[in-house]
Amino acid sequence: MLAISLALSMGCGAGRPAEKHVSASPNTEQSLADGVRALCDAPARAEADPDWMKADGGRKASILGKHLVEGVENPRALQVANAAPDHQAGDLEAIVKEAGVSPCRLQQVWSPAPAPDAEPSGSAANE
Repeated sequence: MLAISLALSMGCGAGRPAEKHVSASPNTEQSLADGVRALCDAPARAEADPDWMKADGGRKASILGKHLVEGVENPRALQVANAAPDHQAGDLEAIVKEAGVSPCRLQQVWSPAPAPDAEPSGSAANE
């Protein structure tokens, strides 16, 4: 009888996955450098996405956005990830310098395209 009740008590909950309890402890907050590294690695995570190879430019930006905050737990690094698009490159550059993280692939992705060399135009070019 003891064996049956023991087996039943051990069997309760079998087949259900164990619940994971993840709590953020103030003592285990992600460092700024680790958060920035995780942010900088977003392009590598996006390129590993199965949809990356068949995506066009706009879709690739969406895939990058989906992987942008994976592993980023530092509040300041998250703030940069969620910044307005016109501030992202500058904010990223500042936080990368502060954290001492180099190189940062995301900087290459977010950097504005260099302006083409200016060609002379107007009447001065025709003289």
